Amino acid sequence: MRTAFTLEQLQILERSFQRCHYLSVLERHTIASALRLSETQVKIWFQNRRTKWKKERLQGKEAEEDRGFTSCFSSHPAGCSPLTFKPLYCQQRAPLQLFAPLPLAPYHHYYT
Repeated sequence: MRTAFTLEQLQILERSFQRCHYLSVLERHTIASALRLSETQVKIWFQNRRTKWKKERLQGKEAEEDRGFTSCFSSHPAGCSPLTFKPLYCQQRAPLQLFAPLPLAPYHHYYT
């Protein structure tokens, strides 16, 4: 059955994808819990989004070649900046924050 994501869910998923294209198990669990989705739904969304991203990237390369440009990958892979690969393999991750923390309520002693 196909999942109909809400606009808010899609925005959060897209922001997460822009941050990193691959999720750890903990990140997938955190996102799924926050969005009230199953971990499988989040996992499949990321798989589909990576496929779309790769397709767009391939089309962009073909367009560059049609215009006479050569890409960094095809001409000199050794000369590519390590930053080129950062979106794929996010080794240095900031803590995942989906929402601002809630203010702490004052502690009330209910047992007197």
